[in-house]
Amino acid sequence: MTTPPQRAMTPGEPVAARISHGDLPPGLFAAYSRERRVAWDIETTGLDWQRDALGTCQLHAPDVGATVISVSDAKPARLTRLLGDPAVQKVFHHAPFDLRFMIRAWGIVPASIRCTKVASKLLQPHAPGDEHTLKRLTWRHLGVHLDKAPSAPATGLLANSAPSRSFMRPVTSCICCRCSTA
Repeated sequence: MTTPPQRAMTPGEPVAARISHGDLPPGLFAAYSRERRVAWDIETTGLDWQRDALGTCQLHAPDVGATVISVSDAKPARLTRLLGDPAVQKVFHHAPFDLRFMIRAWGIVPASIRCTKVASKLLQPHAPGDEHTLKRLTWRHLGVHLDKAPSAPATGLLANSAPSRSFMRPVTSCICCRCSTA
């Protein structure tokens, strides 16, 4: 079951996200597969990839919109196919963290991965570590302020859908648009 997006996003405005359980629905999989670039993020039950579990995957592409997928222990066939598709660039912030969880949980080989944190460190190697956070990067390069204060743990994300989704901003749209000129 998915909920439709409401309308086009503008910077600083909360994003209406489709909610899905278990895997991407076939129509959304097809839509994201046609995109050149998809922003991808995960939420987990903790920080230890060997012990903790995936809770959600969030995807966004400018022409598709945002989707939050509540994942279970089952391997999501369409999400894993998209993650392994070399024709679609997947943009993460701190990709090594996110990929570690998905590789362990799903036994996959991701392809065509981009990481905003790694890119920032390569472009500004002498900057202090806190200058490479997503919050700092989006403010400095996009003029978008991220406020994750009301975010819920991954297990409560869908139960508290309105407040939990309110931290989602059209940052991925901005990042994807900026990256398309590179």
